[in-house]
Amino acid sequence: MRIYALMWGALVLYVGKTIRPLNKRAIEHRCLKKNGTSSRYIPDYMEWEIKLLEECPDDQGTTREQFWYDTLMPLYNYQRPGQDWEAEHPEYYRAYKRDWRIRNIEKCREYNRVNRREYREAKREQINAQRRERYAAKKAASKQNALVVFSGQSDREPQ
Repeated sequence: MRIYALMWGALVLYVGKTIRPLNKRAIEHRCLKKNGTSSRYIPDYMEWEIKLLEECPDDQGTTREQFWYDTLMPLYNYQRPGQDWEAEHPEYYRAYKRDWRIRNIEKCREYNRVNRREYREAKREQINAQRRERYAAKKAASKQNALVVFSGQSDREPQ
């Protein structure tokens, strides 16, 4: 079990636990499609990074997460780790999940659209650079051939 924090500089935004690699968990936090945590409330302008706090046995995950939660006091955890909000308030939880899906699916789609657009623009620039290089090479070869023809030099032997 990995206990991690989302950090923005020295500010602790969120504390969580996972058994997955941290880079995959960071992707889930950034793309809110599958994110059922309160990290979705972190504003987009905050370019946070994920930091491993500790690794512990699976059976101690919740207690260690609670320790780090109490120690670091993150800004965006909406409840203390170990509390079962869904079981305590099922009617609110269902409405909350429904509203969350409505709000965040479009946000995730926009995030993916922007990434695709940036990729296409970078790829387009790369292709255009290759085209410019080929054009310059053809133009240089054409000038070289023109110089050879006009100077009277030829590849053929005189007869």
